[in-house]
Amino acid sequence: MDSILTILARKQWPLVAAVFLLLVPFMTATSYAADVPVKISYTGSIVPIPVDLNTDDSHASVVDAQSKGTFGSSMSHIVTEWTPIGLCEGGYVQFTLIHAAVIVTFSNGDQLFGAGAGNGWMCMDLDPAGDGYFYGEAYGDFTGGTGRFEGTSGSFSSPFTGNNLTLTDFGYGFGPIQGSLEGTVTLQ
Repeated sequence: MDSILTILARKQWPLVAAVFLLLVPFMTATSYAADVPVKISYTGSIVPIPVDLNTDDSHASVVDAQSKGTFGSSMSHIVTEWTPIGLCEGGYVQFTLIHAAVIVTFSNGDQLFGAGAGNGWMCMDLDPAGDGYFYGEAYGDFTGGTGRFEGTSGSFSSPFTGNNLTLTDFGYGFGPIQGSLEGTVTLQ
């Protein structure tokens, strides 16, 4: 008759395999920082808000947009304040970014945060006979979030275009905008 040690020695491989299979899910669920290329396209509206941090009478606006991209469908909310600094080619007025804040909310409730200050430009047609067309690009950093984006970092650029439908007639900005957030997110 075989000893108990001999029986255990022959039957250890199932025990080792069982322990391995039990630990694999925990090993794959462990969070390791990973750089993920990101592109989130958005389309929505610009709405003025009563914020003027640099007191130049050029108020901030919020972008309220539907978006989709790398992490699925989402809503994008972007607050920006710009100040005029001169002229672009074609006679458009050139603006520089004072500050920006970004929240992208995904369908499962996870949120991705971003911010930028002083790093962006925009050119806008302010001719009363024009169509209010604008284009530009802002730059910023991903600054965390909730859910899978908790502890996130990285950087982005945000090229955009749109039409300011009301500024020359009513003195406030409102209109359609489309653009994207493009960069790299470092997930924790």
